[in-house]
Amino acid sequence: MVIGSVASVASTVTLSLASHRATGSAVSGTNATSHWLWGRPAQHRRQATLRHTVPGYLIHHACSIFWALFFERATAHKPPPARMATTAAVTAAMAYVVDYHVIPSRLNPGFEQRMTGTGLLATFASFAAGLLAGRRLLDRGAGSARSGHD
Repeated sequence: MVIGSVASVASTVTLSLASHRATGSAVSGTNATSHWLWGRPAQHRRQATLRHTVPGYLIHHACSIFWALFFERATAHKPPPARMATTAAVTAAMAYVVDYHVIPSRLNPGFEQRMTGTGLLATFASFAAGLLAGRRLLDRGAGSARSGHD
């Protein structure tokens, strides 16, 4: 949960910046993900709404936790930092491939409609960085618990 949550927040920040740059609306990318529920019109919502922004973020967050499970399992034995970074990048790349080349387009993130290709790349790179940051946060918390420090 921790790793996926950090990755979700990190990628949402980048998603918001990229969406704002491309559309003038920081929430348009998050809203677009709600197309899972509301169809293609959701991809064009520019205002923050309970109907689009909240479900869009919750879908993204749940998917982030899903992918973080693979990353967490692959890094549970605490590999060296370079290997951990590679694993984060591979996990993000796998998420991209599955999202855009395996599952039906009805279930892809949808935020690619609201940003440039560079923004999409930056969003997945931020997801990878979030995986690493989440792992570090989790490991740091486990280290404090073992040493008796808070």
